[in-house]
Amino acid sequence: MKHEYQINLATEERKKLLQILSKGKTSARLVKRDNILLALDGKDPKSEEAC
Repeated sequence: MKHEYQINLATEERKKLLQILSKGKTSARLVKRDNILLALDGKDPKSEEAC
């Protein structure tokens, strides 16, 4: 799936979004926005896990 927009999240920004998602006590709106940002991130998610 080709995205119209591509963003580049810093490592700290990506970690913060993943931390918000892992807590489990977050509003649905915030979870949806975080998932969108992570999906549009131009980095390979597998390379971030290794850090």
